[in-house]
Amino acid sequence: EYDKVTSSYISKYSFQGVDGSNPLGSLILAANGKFYGMTPTGGANGTGVIFEYDNNSNSYSVKFDFNGSTGGNPLGSLKEASNGLLYGMTSTGGTSNVGTIFEFDIAAGTCTKRFDFNGTNGSSPNGSLMEGGNGRLYGMTTYGGTNNAGVLFEFEDTLGTYTKKFDFGGANGANPYGTPIDVNGKLYGMTNLGGSSNKGVLWQYTYQDTLLPPTYSVKQNFNGANGRFPYGDLFQAFNGKVYGMTSDGGLYGGGILFEYNAVSNTFSSSFSFDLPQGG
Repeated sequence: EYDKVTSSYISKYSFQGVDGSNPLGSLILAANGKFYGMTPTGGANGTGVIFEYDNNSNSYSVKFDFNGSTGGNPLGSLKEASNGLLYGMTSTGGTSNVGTIFEFDIAAGTCTKRFDFNGTNGSSPNGSLMEGGNGRLYGMTTYGGTNNAGVLFEFEDTLGTYTKKFDFGGANGANPYGTPIDVNGKLYGMTNLGGSSNKGVLWQYTYQDTLLPPTYSVKQNFNGANGRFPYGDLFQAFNGKVYGMTSDGGLYGGGILFEYNAVSNTFSSSFSFDLPQGG
């Protein structure tokens, strides 16, 4: 826990392996006031856990041990959907051992596999799911699809319907590692590779326009000078602009913090990391 006012840091819980290890995703605060997260390793089967942390009682508990069949090695975060259930993805496990989409019911304490990735429809997701304005879940896989460079997909949780919306590859960007976000009814995200310089792209997908078919377009090609190889997620700030980072490139080769205005379609590098200030 970090107190922004006093700048004080407190370790709240130390993972021990049997209860999960090496978390790569983020915590989410669920509607019940408790935190939930995942680890990609550790647990009873060594393939990760779903856990709950109650800050009021400072108590940690494993809620589910991934077992391969349901999925294994989740690399992203959980998403609490509008139906009150938690959704996530695993990077391995399932019928084809290339990942699953699962549903976790907090009240019942049950985890249910909802979909198996098989390569053709995507494989090995590294990000998380998000809920669009239409109530459907959207996400990306890092590999699989027509070009084995990942896919953008839609998942309707009530019927369990999965639809591949776009195949990444080549000039359109390749191998996304993050999670799409919704900005004014359009999805935005990044790919780690691909684009005109094979250093990643910032993309837009129009999915809620009832008058036009869904369209995918590259909004910015990363080229090194403006950053390259983005790994994380985009974030929309209170000023309406979108912010993100790249893991490399910029003035000093340590990556950049950038700003994107979706309304005017303008991109600017806000800060270049150097090693003394991070990289």
